[in-house]
Amino acid sequence: MSVAFLSTIFLRLSAYFFLRWLPTPVCLPLVGILYVTYVLALILGTSEKSTENASRDVNALDRHLNTKTPRENAAKTMKSDSKVLQGVLFGAPSPSWKVNFLTASINTMLLVFTLDFSFRSRYLYPSEDISFIRLGHVTCQSAKLTLREPFAPNVSLSYRVDGNDEWIRIPANATFTNETDYVQSVTIEGLQPATKYAYVASNNISGQFTTPSRRSRGTFSFVTSSCIKARFPYTPLQHPLHVRGFAYLASALNQISPSFMLFLGDFIYGKTYCIQMLTVSGCTKTVWERCRNV
Repeated sequence: MSVAFLSTIFLRLSAYFFLRWLPTPVCLPLVGILYVTYVLALILGTSEKSTENASRDVNALDRHLNTKTPRENAAKTMKSDSKVLQGVLFGAPSPSWKVNFLTASINTMLLVFTLDFSFRSRYLYPSEDISFIRLGHVTCQSAKLTLREPFAPNVSLSYRVDGNDEWIRIPANATFTNETDYVQSVTIEGLQPATKYAYVASNNISGQFTTPSRRSRGTFSFVTSSCIKARFPYTPLQHPLHVRGFAYLASALNQISPSFMLFLGDFIYGKTYCIQMLTVSGCTKTVWERCRNV
């Protein structure tokens, strides 16, 4: 088995596994290394000497076909077609430039898909300047909000019973710094059970939530979800920020009225931020605290 054969097999398996099964960061450099290995092996395997030998073999095959019976000629043709198929599927260098071009095009397409899946959303849709408020744990007497604001050092937060005119301002302001990725958590306390509240921040972000009842028994509905990974399994025609699970969640919300949601997966990965914060003191502690406070 040639180097081009082995590199093509492992490149295609790695790309398929990365794009359709598990987007592990190990596969990204592996696909690149295997692609470079394949290209070098293809260039060396289709040298001028190999081309001359292949040309002589083709001429000999033509002469041989003219002296054989139709059945033998058909067998030889099938064997030649089999070699072409092996070249396209497994990447073995072929005397035919068309076969090599088709094989190289497939491998290049897989490399492009891998790079597109890994980097297009990051560079075409950057999120470093995003501002948001996310609702966290809600009890019958309190609610936790997670805020991110990179454009203001401080943000004040007010809330009220939905429908009332009087706003209640939370005494403490959220302070944002680069060390915490401009993220802070604020807890609203002293709430009433089974009550709908509205909140608004000084950066004009607002929302609503409802506190649960004190009852320990009863019937209720809830939804659950797992890890969020945009455009996975990978489809090249989808938007880079498309999340298939959100479509299923929207369909479920139209059928039921859930009391809460259990998120059982990851939507933030410490290793992603540690790569960017290796020079910052206490990187691991900062990331862990950020995840824990959501």
